[in-house]
Amino acid sequence: MQRPMVRLKAEARCRQNANEGNASKKQKRDGVESLAARSGRSEKPKSSRLMEVSVTVSVGGCDIDVALLASMHAFLERDTAAGLCALERGGTLFHLHFQMVMRLWTSSLVAANRKVKQYLGWDKVVPAGGMVLCRALKQRNMHTFEGMPSYCLKDQDQPYFQVVMHNIHADEINK
Repeated sequence: MQRPMVRLKAEARCRQNANEGNASKKQKRDGVESLAARSGRSEKPKSSRLMEVSVTVSVGGCDIDVALLASMHAFLERDTAAGLCALERGGTLFHLHFQMVMRLWTSSLVAANRKVKQYLGWDKVVPAGGMVLCRALKQRNMHTFEGMPSYCLKDQDQPYFQVVMHNIHADEINK
């Protein structure tokens, strides 16, 4: 059993560490809010929260229409605080698809998925095998908003590679 004074000091250290963690979270939140302000989306929509999301858009069995990249660029500029969409070739079936990372105000992953489908023109009719998969970033390892752009850019030396970005600069990408 710990002596009372030692236990109190340990509890004080835990509180101090928790406060330092809260301070770093506050700094990150302030940075995110300033990024949202720069993009013209500083006000939080009702019943929404700022989410960091990884998105894969594919059409099973064939390549995605490359012309849809312009629609994704419009989506990133109009409805996200920041984001990146890259055209890449899958490692299993080798079909072209979009790999995205974005930070946006949304009520849920389902709402984000619907919004992406709307910009693709898939809100009413989805092509056979068409899929939009939205996942919240886990905030560890590469699954952070800072780490995902480098993953999205992994095919950048390939002839088919194309990318569109909004509020993400080359010096912000982890290499």
